[in-house]
Amino acid sequence: MLLKGNTRGAGSWAEYLFKNTNDRAQVLDIRGTSFPDSLAQSILEMSLTGAQAGSTKPFMSVSINPSPGEDRTMTYEQWLRSADIAEKWLGLEGQRRFVVLHEKKGKDGEPRTHIHVGWERYSREDGKLISDSHMRHRLVQAKIQMELEFGHKRTKDYDRQHYAIAKRIEAELEAQGRMAKREVADRFAENSPDISKRETTRQERVDRVARLFSDNVPDPADKESNLRRILEDQEKRDRERDQGQEPD
Repeated sequence: MLLKGNTRGAGSWAEYLFKNTNDRAQVLDIRGTSFPDSLAQSILEMSLTGAQAGSTKPFMSVSINPSPGEDRTMTYEQWLRSADIAEKWLGLEGQRRFVVLHEKKGKDGEPRTHIHVGWERYSREDGKLISDSHMRHRLVQAKIQMELEFGHKRTKDYDRQHYAIAKRIEAELEAQGRMAKREVADRFAENSPDISKRETTRQERVDRVARLFSDNVPDPADKESNLRRILEDQEKRDRERDQGQEPD
């Protein structure tokens, strides 16, 4: 199941909901307006209260798209129930609304059915617009409840818009990570010692290593003496072996 939502103005919404690209468009519900038989007039009436609040987006809109095959099993009651679930999660309970069902062929040529739900955002309790903050997160929760209640197959807990936002946030976090590493590197550079001010130069270090090496090189005279002693010991072992004695 896929849920997508946004806030919007009235515009040509009624015309869009009944445009001829749909094989079927049917009003399932109009609630709370003075024109229960006219979608266009209901949308106009609902938009006037939003204008009083100084908003150009007085509506909250959600499309509810069950997965292929599961849309064909949805009953009239379940479509309205899905609208009820969405409005509960969005904090729109009791607001004036309308529900329109669309049916048209998908890319596979098979008919697909979904609904559009529009709510008035203006609250008569405090004269303010109901917030749309965390809308996508709330719709994910609504989707989960619908799938569980209707026995539909569980789907990923984000829509395409949510996925795009998640990727953008991931890129931002990655950029922040790179910036953090860069800041650490900058601090290291600022606090690291200046190579040009070290106490010893490269040549001095080379000379010091050379001295250490020369101090540990054996004297040639000692090397010759050691070789003579090795030869004498070998000759002694050979004589003892010839005489049948065990070498020391």
